Amino acid sequence: MMQQLAEHPILKDRFKQAKMIGKPQGSSLFLGTKKRKLSGNNFMLVGDAAGLIDLLSANGIPQAIISAKIAAEEIHKCIVVNDFSASALAQYDVRVHKRLENYLKMSQLVAPFVTNKFFLKLTVLLMNYLAKNLIKMMN
Repeated sequence: MMQQLAEHPILKDRFKQAKMIGKPQGSSLFLGTKKRKLSGNNFMLVGDAAGLIDLLSANGIPQAIISAKIAAEEIHKCIVVNDFSASALAQYDVRVHKRLENYLKMSQLVAPFVTNKFFLKLTVLLMNYLAKNLIKMMN
């Protein structure tokens, strides 16, 4: 990673004085299966950071765009009154959850089954059965 930053024509100048302070690490992304707090004092979460990914399609782009648009509108209101407190940003959460409510509803219904070991095993058995029968039908 450091070599790529040092050699990339656009990034090398920007990061030439940067120092790595820890090992690179990742994190799993939250799915839009439950309502989460999306804002607080001086912050708003949008898109993947807000956990708006659709479990069934693994897609989050439409939700990211919608949440970013609402965030921009709410930030504009905060700038006008110079208030970025949790209470000033609370309407963002309400608007995002209301706007995406129907979009993520199926994920919320399916989530308990996807995380249940019994249903996962049953699903794998069913998929294997269907795959074997499809192969037989094709031959």
